Amino acid sequence: MIQPNLRVTVLFENGRWYLIAQKHIKTETETQGEVKCVAIDQGVGTFATIYSDSEVIIAGDKFANRTLLPLMKKVDRLISQKRKLENIGDNKKQWYRDRVRYLNKKISKLKARKDESYTSKTYS
Repeated sequence: MIQPNLRVTVLFENGRWYLIAQKHIKTETETQGEVKCVAIDQGVGTFATIYSDSEVIIAGDKFANRTLLPLMKKVDRLISQKRKLENIGDNKKQWYRDRVRYLNKKISKLKARKDESYTSKTYS
């Protein structure tokens, strides 16, 4: 039985009729033991700062500056070299194709190292 104060929607879609009705179910909340809460601030320079009522924990302090920034500078330099090479645009020559392949390989390896170091530091 549908209660009068609930919203009901009748919908015809793809040749079929649908009746959409709300039903409120009352549940009892149960607390097991003492309830404690923490707040997590996801930062830019710091991976996360965790606040509780008794302490503050800083996870990954200056991680980006020490680990990720040097890797990303290397990637940026390689991408710059690749763009300069692409401006020449002589892809019929073997040395050109070899150099582009080499730069793509180095860029992929450095990006993989960045991802690997990020996940190993933050989730371990």
